[in-house]
Amino acid sequence: MNAPPLQTYGIAPSTGYLQPISVVKPEAESRTNSVVITRDKDLIIPIGPNQIMYWRAFLAFWTAAGAPGNANSQWSTPAAPTAGGASWKYIDAAAVLQNANGGAIAAVYNNPVFNYATPGANQVYMVYFEGYLINGANGGYFSFDWSQNVANLAATTLAKGSRLDAWLQ
Repeated sequence: MNAPPLQTYGIAPSTGYLQPISVVKPEAESRTNSVVITRDKDLIIPIGPNQIMYWRAFLAFWTAAGAPGNANSQWSTPAAPTAGGASWKYIDAAAVLQNANGGAIAAVYNNPVFNYATPGANQVYMVYFEGYLINGANGGYFSFDWSQNVANLAATTLAKGSRLDAWLQ
């Protein structure tokens, strides 16, 4: 059976419907002694004006012995996106799967701080996000921004191999 043409869904073939983009951290990155959330140097994807993006991220954090063991993060977008939403899951300090579902775009992008509690020092914990973004008139970057949640000298580290995948329309 042949799939219907893209025009059936109101999408012109020339738009490059669902162009895949993947970025993977080539090396681990550590943050110490700061709770200032800053852009990750690798997990960044360009998005054009009025583009629609479906995305997912697989992140692995670990903390050094004696560290509080938590990370804070947010997802940043170009100014004035039109709509979006996301959900996320992680294993908390009691090894329980936690779920959070984002609603309106203000609850997901550019200002919320997602906090993850590690199962313990020197242990890896995984976080999974998935979502969508309908961009507005401003092009720019979609990025993962993060920090420690308590400033200390014991590193909080985002692992090599953490990744962000997106499909742009």
